[in-house]
Amino acid sequence: MTEQKEDPSQAEAITPENVLKSASFKLNTLEEEADQALTMKDTKLCRQKLVEQAEMIVSLPDQVNGALKKGGSFPKQDLDELQRFAQLANEVLESEGDLGALFLLFPKGTKVGEPNQLEKMVERLYPSSEED
Repeated sequence: MTEQKEDPSQAEAITPENVLKSASFKLNTLEEEADQALTMKDTKLCRQKLVEQAEMIVSLPDQVNGALKKGGSFPKQDLDELQRFAQLANEVLESEGDLGALFLLFPKGTKVGEPNQLEKMVERLYPSSEED
């Protein structure tokens, strides 16, 4: 069982950091729900959770840009990477084919339990100061 973390979307300020941390939290929650649905052989629910993940990925660049309008900064190369993820997720949604959205954030060779690309970005940009 994974440790349940607090949803960062409950943070007061809308910042790129809070947007990314909240999205990462929600994507992980949706991933767990999709895995549970697959375990229960509920392919319809699993597909629904994958669609929700893809839609969330599509919205990330706009959410970060919205937060930037309120102040702060965000590296352009990371915004470009979010835009690339969003474009791929949008293509998956438009194709209505195999929902590979779950794998957009996991490059080839990623092992189970390793952080996805969004989690790596969050940790690189906003290193955790918590002692585990």
